[in-house]
Amino acid sequence: MINKGGIYMSRRCSIGNKRNPETHQAIIRAARELLQEGTELTFEEIARRSGAGKTTIYRWWPQKIDLFMEVYKEEFRHQPPPRQTGTVTEELIELISNTLRNWNNTTGGRIYRFFLSHIYQRATSLEEVRKKFMPEQRGYFCLVLQWGHERGQIRNDLNLETAADILLGFTWHCLLANYLDFNDFYFRQIVDTLLYGICLPEQKFK
Repeated sequence: MINKGGIYMSRRCSIGNKRNPETHQAIIRAARELLQEGTELTFEEIARRSGAGKTTIYRWWPQKIDLFMEVYKEEFRHQPPPRQTGTVTEELIELISNTLRNWNNTTGGRIYRFFLSHIYQRATSLEEVRKKFMPEQRGYFCLVLQWGHERGQIRNDLNLETAADILLGFTWHCLLANYLDFNDFYFRQIVDTLLYGICLPEQKFK
């Protein structure tokens, strides 16, 4: 239904702890709209726009970060999964470009910034982000590196998870610095530095 302000509102419908699909989607939609508009993110405004009760929202998502993690997962579906091209360099460059493009063209970037600015407000937030959010994004980088490892394009003793963290950290840097242009030359330099290192081949450290 439409309220007096012309805003779409779903009918309030509560079925206890079981989530009503229509109400659930109305809340997700309201949260996404707030992020797109840059409006203050409050459960009160989400309740007003969605037509859901605040108690329902708090019951389903005790903290705002829980709700926005779910909104991000919805946005993450728009990012195409990695594809094999035959070379790990090209695959990583394409993955970085797709990640930044998704953040730039959807509300995903705003949600991620919200995470990074709020995760230290609660001691458990960072761990929650690692468990609920990072596996998908980090998993894409691990997958591409695994392809390169299987093709013999990267060294056998490389810790794939550590390399994935470095690449994911670079995308964080681009997001926080608002550097979301798609400069493949710069991305290639980053990937080359990761793959080939910064030291001369004969340089050894004890």
